[in-house]
This record gives sequence, C-alpha cells and structure tokens, in this order.
Amino acid sequence: MTFWLQMALVFLAGLLVSRLWTAFFNVGYSGLMLKTTQLHCLKTMKETIELTQTALEVKYSALEDSGNSRRLEFEKRLDEQTTNGLKSTMITNLLNATPKGLTSIVEYKNWAEAMEFLKESK
Repeated sequence: MTFWLQMALVFLAGLLVSRLWTAFFNVGYSGLMLKTTQLHCLKTMKETIELTQTALEVKYSALEDSGNSRRLEFEKRLDEQTTNGLKSTMITNLLNATPKGLTSIVEYKNWAEAMEFLKESK
C-alpha cells in the first residue's frame, strides 16, 4: 500500500514540476513575442507617419504654387493636429492591446518615448 502511495505522490510531484516549468517558459516566450511584435508595430507606425508626412509635403507644395498662403498655413496647422492625434491614438491602441500580465515589458507611454525605444532597439 505504501509503495502505491509513494508512486502516486511522485507522479503528482512530477506533474506539478512539469506544469510550473511549462508556465515559466510560456511567460518568457510570450514576453519575447510581445516585444518583437511591438517593435514591428512601431516600425510600421513610423513608416506610416513618414509616408503621410511625404504626402503632406506634396500637398503643401501644390498649395504654395497656387499662391494661397492663408490656406497653406491653415492646412499645415490642421494636418499637424491630425497627425499628432493619429500618433497618440496608435500608441494608445498598442498599449491597450498589451496583456495585463505583460505591461511591465512596455517601456514607453507616448510617441516620443516609443520612437526612442525603437531607435535603441536597432
């Protein structure tokens, strides 16, 4: 009887150690995957903003050629506000998509910090 009790306890101890070991590695791999995914998202966001800025420069050039300086200044202010709002929304959405248990991995809170994080990660 004691032999089978010992075997059952050893089995349960092995099962417990196996579950803990698996959980430990899953958290580590999840953290690496999250960090890599966020880096790729930040790169995509940065490229999107850069392409938007390029398109806006073309727009400003066309407005300047038309000689409408009041309209040009208005468009620049409006586009700057829109771009800043877009940057803020993108970062907020990325931060909100981060699982609660892995929020300590995220090292930025706004666009400037995110771009600095991206620059340091290269």
